[in-house]
Amino acid sequence: MSVLVGFGVDTKSRAAARFGATLARATGEPLILGLVVQDRFSSSRMSDSSGVSDDWKKEIKNMSSQAIADAKGALPEDVDAEVVTRSGRSVTRVLHAEAIDHNAQVLITGSSVRGPLGRIVLGSTTDRLVHSSPLPIALVRRGYNSDRAEFRRLVFAVDPSRRTERYYDSVARLAHWLGIGVEVVTFTVRPSRPTGLGAFTDHGMYSHWRDQVTSGHKEIVSAIESSEDAVSVTGTGIVTGDRWSSAVNAFDWQDGDILVAGSSASAMHGVFLGSTATHIMRHSPVPMVLLPQPRR
Repeated sequence: MSVLVGFGVDTKSRAAARFGATLARATGEPLILGLVVQDRFSSSRMSDSSGVSDDWKKEIKNMSSQAIADAKGALPEDVDAEVVTRSGRSVTRVLHAEAIDHNAQVLITGSSVRGPLGRIVLGSTTDRLVHSSPLPIALVRRGYNSDRAEFRRLVFAVDPSRRTERYYDSVARLAHWLGIGVEVVTFTVRPSRPTGLGAFTDHGMYSHWRDQVTSGHKEIVSAIESSEDAVSVTGTGIVTGDRWSSAVNAFDWQDGDILVAGSSASAMHGVFLGSTATHIMRHSPVPMVLLPQPRR
């Protein structure tokens, strides 16, 4: 088994490498730094006789060396990593193949450089990777710089009213692998000042929904604590806000937390971000792991 960090010659990988190093420390798994070069001249139709492809390859070689140096430079002195360099026309396919070859338990990627510091934003390549991955994808916010030697808890963001029971075993397995407990939380957006009849109706619907979620949390706790990879559930909660940013920020995040969520039910297999998971991801102050839908 291994921990795989995937990056390209034109992407920033320091945050992903740091998170990968912490994962490797916590689990005792080897760390793989996987650099993928998108080879635009891999077919005869894309090559020429003018030397353009040769110049491009020289430039890519220099950029690759710098990207590897940056990634390795982000690692703590006590963490070693194997560097694997691959090329191909599809970065996504290459990384998936490397994950299989190295029996990776998680594939880590960083946030787009276009995103704000402290937040997770998907770039074009990462977006394709996220929506087609057969294994858990860890997304690391820009500027992640924790030097912790271990993690504190796995925060499972879940809506029990949807078909989320398929992920309970995966959450327990991930927590067991990391050697930490699970906290179950449901985030929701609710207007802070509804008025008139709408306020009365909203209150009744919200109370009913809250009762359903609380009951669902109890089932989740029982499932996780009695699974094959049983771990303890340290708490449950419902966190509300008048918008997604305030709801996510209202949670008591702590250094060493990892947020985990299952993919949307619209995904046949693999990871697919639903609207709720997307909102939570955009405002998460901690690394986030997205679980693929288990194959039946």
